[in-house]
Amino acid sequence: MNFTIYIDKTCKIITIIFSIITFGLLSMTFIYKSTPWIVYVVIVFILCIYTVAFLVKPTKYIIDNGKLIIQSIILRKEYNLSEIESVKFLCKNDLNKAFRVFGIAGGFSYRGDFLIKNWGKVTSYSKGFKNNMVLIQLKSGKNILLSPLDEELFNQSLTKAEKESSSD
Repeated sequence: MNFTIYIDKTCKIITIIFSIITFGLLSMTFIYKSTPWIVYVVIVFILCIYTVAFLVKPTKYIIDNGKLIIQSIILRKEYNLSEIESVKFLCKNDLNKAFRVFGIAGGFSYRGDFLIKNWGKVTSYSKGFKNNMVLIQLKSGKNILLSPLDEELFNQSLTKAEKESSSD
């Protein structure tokens, strides 16, 4: 079953601003013919970041064949449902003191590792922070943060799929 990912207004605004700056700098090289070489280096660097951020943003969550799959344009991360220890819902206030350790914070998504008070290191595959974010704790100790549009249906499907995979 496929699940749409919730995207918040902040992520949309950051993406728009990031896009305007990136393409504004790029267009400046065509307007000003005597652009210093360092500007070209900066533009190439920003375009690389922009491209990677776009390509690794999560596009959907899939629960199928005993696995939770997090799909992006170029990556596919799979977790066996048997690896899941617990599923919890976090409210938006629990994420107020989140600190990004590594990853993207708002440009197309919130993808990467964050430190969250009371939860430690959490790997986020989301496009927005909202109430009832899904925190999945794996038996290995890893924490995964997801933001499905319909978190109740996602949780029900996850529970049902876990039961089906454990009975096989």
